[in-house]
Amino acid sequence: MKKIFAILAFLVGAPALAQSLTLQQQIDAAEAAGGGMIILPCGSFGNNGAPIAQPSSVIIQGSGPCTKIAAVTTKYPGVRTYYQSLRDLQIDPSLALTRYIAIDYRNVTQAFLMNVVVTCPTPADTFQTGLLLAYTSQYGMGINNYICASNDAVELYSAANQNTFVGGKLSGPIGFNIINSNGNVGVGVSLEQGPAMTFVNRIGSNSIGTFMLGVRTETSSFGPVWLNGKDGSW
Repeated sequence: MKKIFAILAFLVGAPALAQSLTLQQQIDAAEAAGGGMIILPCGSFGNNGAPIAQPSSVIIQGSGPCTKIAAVTTKYPGVRTYYQSLRDLQIDPSLALTRYIAIDYRNVTQAFLMNVVVTCPTPADTFQTGLLLAYTSQYGMGINNYICASNDAVELYSAANQNTFVGGKLSGPIGFNIINSNGNVGVGVSLEQGPAMTFVNRIGSNSIGTFMLGVRTETSSFGPVWLNGKDGSW
């Protein structure tokens, strides 16, 4: 059973980590204690402009969009890790010095994102890529996330296979950017107009398939393009 750590004694009965520590230091302390779940209250939690390095042993749980944290990257990007998770929080670009990738989960297998918001406050204050899954990022699940970016909301790159997205909204010039990745599924995901977007597409709840309407694919990608549940390969 995972340990539960409460920030600022937010959860009654859970051990509160030292309030003087930054969120990154809190995460490192939780990892050193064997891992577990860090529960954040409403508020902003940065890392001095740098991305938060999240190990797979530590789940970050917010209290809704009122919990704002900096960009997140897997702590060990060159190594395959498992079960990394973010829940019920907002990734705030104003807490990042560079705005390249909001959530960098490359080489994370069975990632889990639920009720995560990546916002686009202004064109100058927006991440280029909302979520990156690459290489061994496989069998992940995203549920009811809102991800906005100035380029790709979600990029599935180089064997990021068999990831599933259910509900939620993607906003940007490109909703899904799928490159050399197979078997990815979207169910009831909306593609909405975002920064510099020249088209607006909506995927119905019956649109289940590897690729979907409004998805940009490279010619080297495998599988059909699904348009509202029907094979619409080009």
